[in-house]
Amino acid sequence: MRKKLTAIAISSLIATTMIYPYSALAKQAGAPALTAAPNSQVRVETTNGYVAVSNHKIIDGMTYIPISEVAKVLQVQVRWEASTHTVTIENPQTTMKWYSITDRIKVNNKDVTITDRPQIFDSRTYVPLVLLQQVFQLKYYWDAPTKTVTILSPDVQ
Repeated sequence: MRKKLTAIAISSLIATTMIYPYSALAKQAGAPALTAAPNSQVRVETTNGYVAVSNHKIIDGMTYIPISEVAKVLQVQVRWEASTHTVTIENPQTTMKWYSITDRIKVNNKDVTITDRPQIFDSRTYVPLVLLQQVFQLKYYWDAPTKTVTILSPDVQ
């Protein structure tokens, strides 16, 4: 009887994993849904038409961009401190530090609570546009028909 119950339990478990694909289980567990977005899906450019990002990610419907590719456009400096696993993004008015191990963020030396944190993929730091908007007052425009994000120059109001 015990062997029969064990066999039924194992069969049920196997059937359950076949019914629920990995992505559904990952979503239930809180893992972000990651999809690489080819440039044909979402385009990130500046107001002068220059394509600022060639390798972005869409995670849970949000656009993440490699900060190194847009640092010049945003007029920010980016540093990686290997000893503390810290990414520092700064301009003359604002300094943001992200401690990748603890997932803490400090803005101008104050701890802040931000739900949309940077992430590291292939040794590159990807930052959600919404975080740049919150911390650096980045202005951008979303054109839904063309799926284009236009980053406005920091001096454009």
